[in-house]
Amino acid sequence: MALSTLANCAREEESRREIRRLDGIAILAVMLRTSEKIGILNRTSRALANMAEDELSVLVMEELGLIPEFVKLLTKTPDIDCQQSVLRALRMVCTTSERKQAVLDLDAMKTIMEMLKSDTPALVNCCIRTVAELTKGCSREIAQQVQDYGGVKYIVELANNDSSQVRHPALLSLANLAYHAHVRVCIGSEGEFRL
Repeated sequence: MALSTLANCAREEESRREIRRLDGIAILAVMLRTSEKIGILNRTSRALANMAEDELSVLVMEELGLIPEFVKLLTKTPDIDCQQSVLRALRMVCTTSERKQAVLDLDAMKTIMEMLKSDTPALVNCCIRTVAELTKGCSREIAQQVQDYGGVKYIVELANNDSSQVRHPALLSLANLAYHAHVRVCIGSEGEFRL
């Protein structure tokens, strides 16, 4: 209950500032590392994602080494709600080339590309939004991993989705990936998509 309240409070800028002042991010980091209860891990990830609205909070998370913890949780949890919370946290935290490189180095792109194939619309929606952020200004290596793990095919399919909430980030992802010539060819070979 307290974690849910904290996560809700972390939506407000003043609350985030107070949580940082009280070293709350470090406490959340300990919970993320030590808890084995899915509900706690989900709420902790949600709280950290909300805290990541502020770059100062993200810097603290980076110093605490939370990107590897998010990736570890993403690859091991079978819980769809928890997966969505972690994907959102990664989307909020990994906004620089260095942080995106950390995701690449941890081989998280494979897991993320597999989640694009989910039968759960909410997970796919969250996942494609994360892909749109990770591919924004991405390195050739990230684009290559998206291609290698079959992600281009699924992103093209999502670009034809009836829901604009899915279609828009899918189109953004394709535009981001098309910056790299080798992936542009792959996108073209996957067929048409509507604009």
